[in-house]
Amino acid sequence: MRLRKIIPCQNTIKIFFTLFIIFQTSLIPCFAKDPSLAKVQIQLKREGHYHGPIDGILGSQTGAAIRRYQLAKHLRVTGELNEETYRALGIPSPK
Repeated sequence: MRLRKIIPCQNTIKIFFTLFIIFQTSLIPCFAKDPSLAKVQIQLKREGHYHGPIDGILGSQTGAAIRRYQLAKHLRVTGELNEETYRALGIPSPK
């Protein structure tokens, strides 16, 4: 009897990544340096603009992701989080 290779189905992979994102969105902002910035990083990652760690730090990767997002959404490209960018991300700006 031949043994078949077990290959995870595509649905299993989707479920894993969905659970990973839920875990990431619920816990990581609590441990981030700036929780509101961590929420921005999570949203940018969901939309495919950010590929770095969710750490709540406005570093070069986060700044580049903000610029990419602003460009994609036809916003004024500043690389900074302004009211317009927060609104487009659907995140309330910290006051």
